[in-house]
Amino acid sequence: MSMTLYKVEDVVEFSQDAANKFFTKSYKKYLHLGAEFNDSPILISLDDIIQIDEEETNEGREHPHTTLEWQRLANDIGNGIKPWLDLPIVVKNTDKDIKANYKLVAGYGTLNALKSNGVKKYWFWKVTSHTPSILSEIAVFENTSDVVTTTYKTGVDGIVYHLKNMIAKKHKALVNDEQAISDYIDSVWPGMIPEVKGVIISKAKNAQTKTRRIKTYNLSEVDNWLNEKADKTAQFVYGGRYDEKRKMYGFVSRNVIDPFINAAKKYAETGKPSYVVFHLPNPGKSQTIVDMRRTMLKKLQVFKKTFSDLGMKTDFLTVLGFLPQDKETDRMTLLQQ
Repeated sequence: MSMTLYKVEDVVEFSQDAANKFFTKSYKKYLHLGAEFNDSPILISLDDIIQIDEEETNEGREHPHTTLEWQRLANDIGNGIKPWLDLPIVVKNTDKDIKANYKLVAGYGTLNALKSNGVKKYWFWKVTSHTPSILSEIAVFENTSDVVTTTYKTGVDGIVYHLKNMIAKKHKALVNDEQAISDYIDSVWPGMIPEVKGVIISKAKNAQTKTRRIKTYNLSEVDNWLNEKADKTAQFVYGGRYDEKRKMYGFVSRNVIDPFINAAKKYAETGKPSYVVFHLPNPGKSQTIVDMRRTMLKKLQVFKKTFSDLGMKTDFLTVLGFLPQDKETDRMTLLQQ
């Protein structure tokens, strides 16, 4: 195993032989699950990979990556590629309605960190033989394998969350059956220390899970929504880029002040208006996503009134809509008004 760190832009230019020598064969830790892999990593364009919503598919994480975690992952990759860390895992996409050739199985955070660094292609392990349940177990084991030797919190919580999903969706026989849960843990996480195993069994039995109702976004997930879910009528640009169709500059934001100031600057520089698409953090129990949207619009009106009172223009920023977030009430392919 190489101990040398290379810049990501150099790693993606490795020859196949160099990649074989550089990367640790991390896929081997999944072989006990019954999966088979290509023995060599393969170089794939990131645009050729479909990645389903992390909140819906990442069974090793009860909660999606935080913004801080995204930033740390992106910074780690920007600082150099560590050969001993896991490569993301893909499988051939069999959905004919989706043009991508591959579907992401594990490494959601890594893939989005690569995109944040402007990476266009990267190395992946490819699963060549599997069942749907094996793919699910690879996804959960990727986030929880550390729990085999330590009480790593994310590992324990991830396993409990996965078991709850298994009980609720697929394996009703696990309900109230400690031995069945124990046997399943042994098959996926062999060697788990008894103390940790006992805690997990206690938390997992009689478990019920609730589907996450509120979808939250970071910039990578905004891109995913635009590329994979958004209706044609909901397409927009952001980051201060110019929307040729609407003849406006576009922004996306979780706050009011940034797009308001940036739109004012754009108007001063070009004489052209801007639009913003808002999205919000999880509202918690004290309010609804609708309440938060109303509050956001009221804040914008406060800013506009201040500018108007100073004799300044206020029509340089339009709210195009809100990203869909409430899975029970929002149409998840359209911007919400």
